[in-house]
Amino acid sequence: MPYFPSKNPIVVHCREGLIDPKNGDYDSLGILYAIESDGTRNEINRFFKEHNNEWNEIDKTEFDSRICNKIMQEAEAKDKINIGVDLAKGPDMTGYVKE
Repeated sequence: MPYFPSKNPIVVHCREGLIDPKNGDYDSLGILYAIESDGTRNEINRFFKEHNNEWNEIDKTEFDSRICNKIMQEAEAKDKINIGVDLAKGPDMTGYVKE
């Protein structure tokens, strides 16, 4: 059940992704930041992956890698394109070649 107090709610912003469809609706979770009722933004930046039905904390680099790799897989499957990815720099979309 979500956290929702009767007064002074806190809104938590998350990002989730599904890397392996056998894991259900999502298997990667990033808890990014929270906005308090007075507008104060509190950075959280904690990241998790599901492994053997347990949630294990991972670092931001691994989280970004998981999400980026999944986006590239979906793009390649959909458009049949080859995209070079340097995980330190992100995807290089210049000069991609359609098969």
